This record gives sequence, C-alpha cells and structure tokens, in this order.
Amino acid sequence: MYNSAENFYNSNSGSKSSSGNKLYASSDLRKKIFAGIYIFTLFLVGTMFIIYIGQILKINQYNYQILELEDKLSQLEENNEELQIKLASETSLDKIEKTARNRLHMVEAEKRTIVFYNNRQIEKTQFVANIPEERFFIARIYDKIVERLVKVQAKSPE
Repeated sequence: MYNSAENFYNSNSGSKSSSGNKLYASSDLRKKIFAGIYIFTLFLVGTMFIIYIGQILKINQYNYQILELEDKLSQLEENNEELQIKLASETSLDKIEKTARNRLHMVEAEKRTIVFYNNRQIEKTQFVANIPEERFFIARIYDKIVERLVKVQAKSPE
C-alpha cells in the first residue's frame, strides 16, 4: 500500500516533481555543506581553545618555577652575606693574632732580621766564540730577567 501511494504521488506530480527534487537536492547539498563547514569550524575553534588552555597552563607552570627559583636565589644571597660576614670576622688581624697566641701557642718575635740574598757572579762570563757582546742582545735580556727572579727581598711587616 505504501508503494502504491508513492507511485500515485509520483504520477500526479509530473514535471514539477523532477524540478522539486532538483531544488530539494540542491537545498540538501547546501545543508550538508553548511553542516560540514560548521563542524569543521567547531573543530578548529575547539582545537585552538585546547591549544590556548595548554599555553596558559605552561605559562603558569613556568611562573611557578620562576617564583621557586627567585626564592632559592634570595636564600642563597642571604646565606652568601652571612658567609661573607663570617669570613670577614674570621680573617681579621685581631682574630688571627688571638688564634695564633691561644690555640697555636705562638709568640711574637723579639728581634727582626732582614736577610738579602745576592746571587750575582763577580766574574764576567766569557763566551766560547769570539763575538762582541753587542750581538748577544737576547742573551743579555734573558740574564736581566733571571737576575730579577733570583733576587729575594725580605721586608719587615712594619
């Protein structure tokens, strides 16, 4: 019975039904295209939203790490200041002298002696070759450097 009603509808509509089907088909195609564009747009917006939320979470995580590192830095700076104060107090001359006298049982020297060491040779160096001294420019510079390095000078701490 259903088939006969359909045949009846198709036979009565005639040429109008073929143009109506075309309009219906193009309207249906437009709806499908619009639905596809709509779904694609929703997918794109959703993806962008998820990426945006991910970036916000990363920024928050990095900000938290920055805060932790700044706290650690301030603690280390405070510790450094305390150590510098302790170093200054431990290396003061009064503290060193007190430690030397009390813990190490040292006494102050009664007589101060200055010792000079001179390692100059009195004899003039004779060269094997018979070349004038003016040509030994580099040898003379080397001798002056060695002479300055060998000289030891002790001075009083006064």
